[in-house]
Amino acid sequence: MYSLERTRLSRPRRRAAVAAQVAVFAGVMMGFGALAIDLGRLYTARGELQRAADSAALAGVSSYFSDAGLLQDAPALGTMARSRAGTLALRNPTLGAYTQLESPDLVLGTLDVSDPHSVLDTSGGARLNAVQIMVRRTEGSRNGPVDFLFAHIFGRAHGGVVASATAVVDDRYAGFRTTEINQILLPFTIHRDYYEDMLVSGGDQWTFEDDRPVATSDGVPEIKLFPWKLSGHSSPEGAGNFGALNIGDEDSGLPPIAWQILHGISAEQLERTLGTSTLIFYDAFGNPVAYEIPGTPGMKAAMEDELHQREGDVVAFFLHDAYWDSGSRCTYRIVDIRFGRVMHVDLTGSPKNKALLLQPVAYTGPGVIVSEHAPSSQGAAGYARLVR
Repeated sequence: MYSLERTRLSRPRRRAAVAAQVAVFAGVMMGFGALAIDLGRLYTARGELQRAADSAALAGVSSYFSDAGLLQDAPALGTMARSRAGTLALRNPTLGAYTQLESPDLVLGTLDVSDPHSVLDTSGGARLNAVQIMVRRTEGSRNGPVDFLFAHIFGRAHGGVVASATAVVDDRYAGFRTTEINQILLPFTIHRDYYEDMLVSGGDQWTFEDDRPVATSDGVPEIKLFPWKLSGHSSPEGAGNFGALNIGDEDSGLPPIAWQILHGISAEQLERTLGTSTLIFYDAFGNPVAYEIPGTPGMKAAMEDELHQREGDVVAFFLHDAYWDSGSRCTYRIVDIRFGRVMHVDLTGSPKNKALLLQPVAYTGPGVIVSEHAPSSQGAAGYARLVR
């Protein structure tokens, strides 16, 4: 009887103890659940912030494919990169709120493209080619911290996350592939030495504004493809300095070169002349590769109408480093391709005023081939890519 009575009395005590344990355990589980929700919120914010940083870095580094990039105008580059990066950051919200980029968190510098883990050089002593971005959701930042939903129960009202990204211009330009969507290659060539000289000391009479060439300087020298002296054979200033190349043929009803000025050299035309539509100028060992193409020095006034129709367009043209013979028997050794915008054409005026002027552009469109075996093109062509 005593034992039965004691058992009956102990049951409420056990029930009370179990209830207390359940209450404690439930509280702990709710705490862990709340912590998991807020940690998940931090994790989500970190992923969205990284996406914003990646997009901003790629947008910022695209500034190098501009006149400011060609000129290595650091102040103008910084302004353009911050504008582009800031716009892309805003387009990638974090936890439903705009992601803002703070000016000190974008850094221009130089990165060794062959070693993505190298330290970003911000000394300004080398050619700028990279953008480093940091985006913050922290206390004191413009975006503010990540507010917790439940962790404030434990005395934590918010947390912070940071994301960074670095993008670089890989300008180890090795070749060009012509397809139906990028027939921008014109049948003209100029001596490489003269081209490089004009990049530094060429005339500066034109700029591109409101989608058209305007006769005013902008700090970017023009490349004068024609005319040059047509006598002498020992220097780039002599015969063969400029060439109109004979590439393929075209059943269009127009002379081949006129068709190619209007439409660009086709892949089929390149294949007829060179056996390939993919021109590679550095092989897998880093050795230069050249192509021999027949042509004729000089330019005819009959080309002017077609060239006028290309004013304002970005086109590609060839560079050569040697030539043989003269007149219609001339052969050019083609060693590279460069890009420019057609700014001015005059083939029928007085000899001193005749000119075909192109403004060099940094090209990142379709067809560009980059290779670890090619040297830097000094920003002439390449691709932007994330490295970390």
